[in-house]
Amino acid sequence: MTRSSELVAWSAALLLAACARPAEPAAPAPAARSLVLVVVDTLRRDRLGAYGDARGLTPRLDALAAESLVFTDATAPSSWTKPSVASLFTGLYPARHGALGSRDQRPALQALRPELWSFAEELQRTGLRTAAFVNNPHLDATWGFGRGFDEFVQPAGGAHDLLAAAARWVEASREPYFVYVHLIEPHAPYEPPPDLLARFATAAPGVASPFTSLGDPIEVVLWSRAYARWQRRADGAPFDFDEARLRPDLLKDEQLAALRALDSSITRETLLAHLDLDQRGFDDPELVRRREHLASRYDAEVAWVDREVGAFVQRLGAGGHLRDAALVVTADHGEAFLEHGLWGHQGDLHAEQVDVPLLLHVRVDGAPLRGEVHGALSLVDLAPTLAELLGRRAPQGLDGRSLWPALAAGARALPERAVFADLLVQDRAHAALRRGDLKLVLTLDDRTRELRAYDVARDPRELAPLDVDDPALAPLRAELEAHLAERARQLATLATADGAPAAPAHDKALGRQLDALGY
Repeated sequence: MTRSSELVAWSAALLLAACARPAEPAAPAPAARSLVLVVVDTLRRDRLGAYGDARGLTPRLDALAAESLVFTDATAPSSWTKPSVASLFTGLYPARHGALGSRDQRPALQALRPELWSFAEELQRTGLRTAAFVNNPHLDATWGFGRGFDEFVQPAGGAHDLLAAAARWVEASREPYFVYVHLIEPHAPYEPPPDLLARFATAAPGVASPFTSLGDPIEVVLWSRAYARWQRRADGAPFDFDEARLRPDLLKDEQLAALRALDSSITRETLLAHLDLDQRGFDDPELVRRREHLASRYDAEVAWVDREVGAFVQRLGAGGHLRDAALVVTADHGEAFLEHGLWGHQGDLHAEQVDVPLLLHVRVDGAPLRGEVHGALSLVDLAPTLAELLGRRAPQGLDGRSLWPALAAGARALPERAVFADLLVQDRAHAALRRGDLKLVLTLDDRTRELRAYDVARDPRELAPLDVDDPALAPLRAELEAHLAERARQLATLATADGAPAAPAHDKALGRQLDALGY
């Protein structure tokens, strides 16, 4: 038997074993009657004081964390919104729920399939009033994300307006209820209020037009693209910074066209007049200054979100609406600032893009559960965990596991298990595996295959790769290969399935929203 056939047989045996399990016992007694779920788009875990940041960006979330369970090792199932949120609500990894494609990918891989179990639908079916307030266009109801919600609201405005609308809905609702709030901030472009910009942002680079309309440095966008092209080369040639450097006086028509697709106001003349692009690497002072400025604008927007979420929680608490409710705060993914040669998100599966905060505030016998919870988990675990917390039972066969029985019993360390993340972007595929303190990150396309390994306990930023050929990593490599084989099988099934969801027809306004966010 070949290695690939052994992996397929092993995966099939696991599936058969799961199907043969005995029926689940009756649903447990609920610890809460209602639920508030706040997902902060693009929020890196390392920006919260509760996770070690010492700059005071998140005092209100830190105060909430002191009265909550703080999960130290939560991983997003992907590094962008649609697949991560779909996993959060279904308890399935992206290849199983299928909502993992952008507008330019296969229709069968774009929408959340209607036959899948959904946490929101389960709560609606069992008597909770449900509402969603979202500002990310990837979570539009036409993609299937409105399932399970009595009201699905996409209000205009930023965090303040969205949270105010959600608070009014809760105040007008009878219990029990479930409200899901998804803030687009701190997604680029980073536009925090002036007071927080003045407090947290560094001085802007001394050029008139350093950024695209998406909030990205123009030269960093093109430099990152050149770096990604170099990563895919198989000839071992060193990276040529001169080749990556954009020189306005030698600007090619196709480069200008690419820039104008990012910002239609860009012209050859404005580049010549305003951009100093004499950079030679990550440590180039000009690049460092621009990167730090953009990161500081992001930090200021994190502080803004903290202020708004804090006011929202205080308002609900003062009105007595959290008396019998659990409160969860998490993120769908993070944000990269060139730590691994990439900017933003939806680029790879390293820590800066998939390590997310996770806070759970819930009372048992009148007292909040507190403390850090150690051990790797995925957002796929949220649906079964919250279902049990609310006295429901998730179906068998999910990728996620319920953590609630152990948490309610006082456990603060999770049993070790493999946690995966997946990303499919254009012609490249990514997969990651976390088990204990070890993590594997794989990038592959038609020509290259790059595997990196990290000890995240010693190297949480994943900047010092281990020797991937170390025999001690062989079991993890086998687990990742098995995951890839199963993912390929699942994607092939989705692509050829009868009744696969068609790509929803979007209006021009929604398309413009997606374009403005860089998708």
